[in-house]
Amino acid sequence: KNLKKSVTLPVRIMGIKHLWSILTPFVERRPLYELEGKSVAIDLSGWVCEAQNVTDYYTQPKMYLRNLYFRTCFLLLMQVSPIFVLEGKPPELKHDTIAARNATQFKGAKPRSDGAKNKSKDRARFRGVLNCCEEMLRYMGVACVKGKGEAESLCAYLNMNGLVDGCVTQDSDCFAYGAKIVYRNFSISQQGANSGAGAIDVYDITKIYESIKIGRNKMVAMALLCGSDYSCGVFGIGKEAVVKFFEHVADDEVLERLRSWRTDGEFYRKLNQEVTNKNVCSVCGHQGKKQSHVKYGCGSCGTRDGCDPSTYEKRRLENKNEISIREKALKDEDFPNEELISEFLHSKEEVKAVALEWRRPNIAEFIAFAVKHLQWEHVYAFEKFLPILTRWHLSNSVVGALLRPKRIKKARHLKGVAGFEIIWEYSAPDQDLFPSHALDEIDSEKLWSTVEPQHLVRSAYPDLVDEFE
Repeated sequence: KNLKKSVTLPVRIMGIKHLWSILTPFVERRPLYELEGKSVAIDLSGWVCEAQNVTDYYTQPKMYLRNLYFRTCFLLLMQVSPIFVLEGKPPELKHDTIAARNATQFKGAKPRSDGAKNKSKDRARFRGVLNCCEEMLRYMGVACVKGKGEAESLCAYLNMNGLVDGCVTQDSDCFAYGAKIVYRNFSISQQGANSGAGAIDVYDITKIYESIKIGRNKMVAMALLCGSDYSCGVFGIGKEAVVKFFEHVADDEVLERLRSWRTDGEFYRKLNQEVTNKNVCSVCGHQGKKQSHVKYGCGSCGTRDGCDPSTYEKRRLENKNEISIREKALKDEDFPNEELISEFLHSKEEVKAVALEWRRPNIAEFIAFAVKHLQWEHVYAFEKFLPILTRWHLSNSVVGALLRPKRIKKARHLKGVAGFEIIWEYSAPDQDLFPSHALDEIDSEKLWSTVEPQHLVRSAYPDLVDEFE
């Protein structure tokens, strides 16, 4: 009876049921380098959950941090401007879904007690994970923003209002929230067709609408009928029936059509009588039975055998399908759930601008963080972070900073890109970054070297290039 208390969705469902499978024919798998120069809003929770789904929490409790770090590095080095979006307060509609996910979110971790203080329907534990991610991103100089509600809602809002070029998420809800370009299945794998470049699935809602006339309103309708994170949908209704229903209803009319199922009872009663009338031919809709028309023809159709099915038969099947869906939907007295419709169509956000600027990374703070949370050695953390810091310096042409290029060692080609191997120098003592014993038997010049694109080096340090050449 109460839709809010009847959600029993499987934990792994993220978003509107069946929507990804409907959109799959229109996806384009593209190399990540095509994102160069673009800004993207990233649903941080999606990346965290993705990592937790493939590893045991006890075996590798911070795998999500490792994945987040290397993915973010990849984007920054590709000159993509990411902004990570954190979850705000979840809508009440989602409380049961959150409770189900909390039960399996931290596989292998010590379970929460079942006492009075156990808040199984909030994100307290998961929020701690996101805070840890946010801390690391801050040391990397990457922007984070927290929404008033769901992260995918704010991602879609930023994209819909032109503040970012697209959304990176695994959650199909973002389409119903109004996203225009959605990036899914982010991969920096060095294997496969896009070896060395990474790849991502691209969904363009404009192209999708042009092809199958499914837009934002129909996606909200699908959430009502098939189910989503916010509702279990209508029992007994499948994807095929819903898609057929969408074929003869315009996107801007579909939600009013669902409302009319409850308010226009007399119309649908007459429609049901029409499609079930045994004295009307099911092929042409004229008086008489189908068998008689097949044998003797139909006077109204002007045929001597058979009927003209060009107008009525298709319409009858459409009406019959809609009547069947309607009967099942109205068994839920809350259908259509206006709270769910409002959640998708009325944004809580009021963002006018976002700070996409890549701020100065903090290498000392990151090393301390990585040693504590990722169990990395000091030198390993430094080696992984130095290319991020040097790329920021080159991109921002910073002069007189703690870090500066000492000399160009040689020209290099890395994955087909012309570059220079640069030896850097750090004006602060090495002890600020490493314990004294960590640098034993370490080649200092090799430690402080990176390979940078030639065009960035020429732009930031032309005198250094002239001296080398």
